[in-house]
Amino acid sequence: MSIKKVPWLAAAEALYLTPQTITGQIRALEERLQGKLFKRKGRGLEPSELGELVYR
Repeated sequence: MSIKKVPWLAAAEALYLTPQTITGQIRALEERLQGKLFKRKGRGLEPSELGELVYR
């Protein structure tokens, strides 16, 4: 299963939130889960193993 790639700005606009709010919510979830949900790939991000597991 693959997570659809959506720019932060587009995701934020769709949810009526700012990109900073999205980033903060992801950080808070990562702290609760004690792991990273995304990893850097080139100039972008891709889900980590934990991110894929949470998505499923």
